[in-house]
Amino acid sequence: MKLKSSLFIVAATVGLAASSQAQVIDIVGSTAGRAAVINNVLALVNETSVAYSGASATASNQTIIQGTYLGNPVTIRFNFTGSAAGVNQVANQIATVQFYKANITTNGALDFPGALNVNAETSAPEIGYSDVFQSTTAFQVPALAVEDEVSVIPFQFFKTENGAAGLTNVTSQQIRQLFGGPGEAPLSL
Repeated sequence: MKLKSSLFIVAATVGLAASSQAQVIDIVGSTAGRAAVINNVLALVNETSVAYSGASATASNQTIIQGTYLGNPVTIRFNFTGSAAGVNQVANQIATVQFYKANITTNGALDFPGALNVNAETSAPEIGYSDVFQSTTAFQVPALAVEDEVSVIPFQFFKTENGAAGLTNVTSQQIRQLFGGPGEAPLSL
């Protein structure tokens, strides 16, 4: 539930509860976490309209959701640019991130936005979701005001189809050697 509550802390700080006009919230970050983020937003927002750039809202890098939150109008725009890029865009308030325009509607519903370069406007995102800490990116300055751990994104290791038939397990020693050391492991491991 921390993911859900942290998402709208920003909304409260920008005056969502007191606003009669739709509050626009821009979110960037990890493509690996986009389905969880969008599903949580959809669970919080009384959604009236959703549009996206790909096959579904949860599989698209660009998505826009309009609806109400606590009875107030809200538009949430996503551009999943990647973890480190999202850290940079939020920490440095990069105002050139492209999001779908919030006012592309017909009869109160979002038109399918089509290509982002046609129906885009730029903005600096308020929220970024990342599967890395800011300290592990090249964008360490300025420091983020808030960096909360809200979820865990599981990853899985696979061998290629050309991998040896006997390769059935990777040990913790091998992982430490590959990812904590020089990036390669001797054949003996």
